[in-house]
Amino acid sequence: MYGFRGDVLAIWDQLPASPLEDLERLEQLRLIEAGYTIATFVVEGTSLSVDTPEQLAEARLLAGAA
Repeated sequence: MYGFRGDVLAIWDQLPASPLEDLERLEQLRLIEAGYTIATFVVEGTSLSVDTPEQLAEARLLAGAA
């Protein structure tokens, strides 16, 4: 799960697209190449990837938002 500060989201579309972002399809690389830092932390348990309509439906069920 990603979390971004509001001020970062407000300028997101003003940042130049990153060739590495386009190659790897990882939007956070735009921030890194623009000089922003990204903090990470370890969480316990498992997570759910939401990359398909089926996974989105599963996530909605888990969140109680079916």
